[in-house]
Amino acid sequence: MWLHLKQILARQAAIHHPRGGMRPAITAIAVIIGIAIIHALSQRSHDTTLTALSLRLFYLPVIYGAVTGGALVGLGCGLLAASLHATAMLFNGDSALMGAHGGHTQILLTEHMSESPFLLLIGGLAGWLRDQQLFERRQRMEVTRIFGRYVSPDVVNEILHKEFQLDGEEMEATILFCDLRDFTRLSETLPPVALLGVLNEYLAQMVSVVHSQHGFLDKFIGDGIMAVFGVPLRRKESAAEAVRAAVEMVRRMDRINDGLQQKGVELRMGIGVNTGAIVAGNVGCKQRMEYTVLGSPVNIASRLEGLTKVYHTPVLISEYTRAALEPGEFTLRAVDAVRAKGSGQPCMVYEVLDALPAPIRERRARALERFQLARTAYTRGEFTIATQAFTALRAEQPDDRVVNLYLERLDALRGKPVPPQWDGVFNPTTK
Repeated sequence: MWLHLKQILARQAAIHHPRGGMRPAITAIAVIIGIAIIHALSQRSHDTTLTALSLRLFYLPVIYGAVTGGALVGLGCGLLAASLHATAMLFNGDSALMGAHGGHTQILLTEHMSESPFLLLIGGLAGWLRDQQLFERRQRMEVTRIFGRYVSPDVVNEILHKEFQLDGEEMEATILFCDLRDFTRLSETLPPVALLGVLNEYLAQMVSVVHSQHGFLDKFIGDGIMAVFGVPLRRKESAAEAVRAAVEMVRRMDRINDGLQQKGVELRMGIGVNTGAIVAGNVGCKQRMEYTVLGSPVNIASRLEGLTKVYHTPVLISEYTRAALEPGEFTLRAVDAVRAKGSGQPCMVYEVLDALPAPIRERRARALERFQLARTAYTRGEFTIATQAFTALRAEQPDDRVVNLYLERLDALRGKPVPPQWDGVFNPTTK
């Protein structure tokens, strides 16, 4: 995992860990020199035990220097210890050992000489292991810093244990845009301090919902929120988690409104959800980097959020999100085929009835089949049949703004021939 992160994290936070300073190196060098002096004195006094022991003591300051100072200090200490160790063996002839072992002197000399490069190896390896541990710990801290503000702690923990890339990766994700309605009017109603309190409470509640569904908080856009599900880690249920989050957001908004009744304020919101292939990664410059997602699915999700004002419903999802959902988990109503501004292909848009109050949801769920028959007649250009069907639905549910919208369109088409190349697709003129 860390090999994938090394380049981008270095660019993201200019990670550079110190090598431990000069103190570990000076201490280790002083001890190595002291051991060399002890070895020389023990040879002069023919103390064979101290002579053999002093040669082994070289390992201790080398390991100390490597563990406290890193690879460079470890290599330096290992090189010094190896040099002094070899010098003691070659130039002093190790007379103490010679006297003690007689004919075995050459064998012992060879064994001791082989330890000199081993000291260098020990210093470099121990220092490298220390540096790797420190590097990984700093990377973990950096990953936590980057994502800790955007995802829940359990998702950060998953990120630390799985492979992913920060420098751009294609993946399928579900994007959610959430926005308050009539916020300008609200800002004129409440004093600035009270307005800030309401806004912070709203944002805190919405972010809590996003995190509870393993979502990634991409950014705040004024009083709006952009969240992404399925990044930075791929999740099979990202579409369902996004829709669940949208439904819960609406319910949280109802609770917020219960507390605002005494202030004479009511908040309304619109949420658009879309699924598709995006590119996720760090975007920005050296001074400021942000992890975000790019691609046309992001634009479609934003357009859907705007369309909630047209259809007067809190949550709209695209046909792409619907295709990624398990059948039956949500009650959906196909409200229209829309060709969003800037897009050549029409997209079927679905209303999530689960986000509506229970009585309204139940009434509209019972009328789903008749609504679809009426809309099919409309798309086929059978305007008389469609008018009759929608009129019957309005008589039962006069508060259904989607039904009223179709009747307004049909009223504008009354008495006119079916337009050429009619496909029933709605073409919004605004974003």
